[in-house]
Amino acid sequence: MFLQSDSTIISGWISFGGALLGALMGGLFAFLATVYSLKKSQTNNLAIQEQSNRATIRGVLLGIKTEIEANVKGYIEETKEFWATYSEGKPFLFIYDVTQNYFIVFDSNAYILGQIEDDDLRESIIVAYLNAKGLIDSHLLQNKKIREFEKFSLEHLERGHPTAEVNRINADILQTSRSLKYAFDQTKSSVDILLKKINSSNLILK
Repeated sequence: MFLQSDSTIISGWISFGGALLGALMGGLFAFLATVYSLKKSQTNNLAIQEQSNRATIRGVLLGIKTEIEANVKGYIEETKEFWATYSEGKPFLFIYDVTQNYFIVFDSNAYILGQIEDDDLRESIIVAYLNAKGLIDSHLLQNKKIREFEKFSLEHLERGHPTAEVNRINADILQTSRSLKYAFDQTKSSVDILLKKINSSNLILK
């Protein structure tokens, strides 16, 4: 049996310790490299996601702008001459055929509005569309009153209905005409504000 000297044992431990330290350092560097790679990958993924979200929001805003300009601004241009000369005792007696499906972009992308970080712009979008939808409701009611008035007026001429009934309907039309004028003013104002904010927003820049 051979006995190892103390120097031999120490030398062996040093060699073992050096190898172990080298392995640990190598493992540590590999771990740090993996962590760095993961963080870089996550950062890149977040950047890609943010870019994608920004592109989505930009597309929705441009869609809203087009929808508002084509539908609401188009309506305003068609009726502005009448409203410019409107007075309290002047009834709106035009059947303006409208439906509720003018706002496809807004209705199908309403969930994206919460992703718009500009609170003021988001509020302006909602206000403008609520006013525009209220304007449509006012027209639907006005159309109903006008048709009712035309029906009673015709029957009054043919068979003689009480004049009080015709007068009542006429009074209703004057009232709904005032409501329609208010809805028009509110919609025009909110739409003008919205379009200015969209056009000046950094969110529509590429």
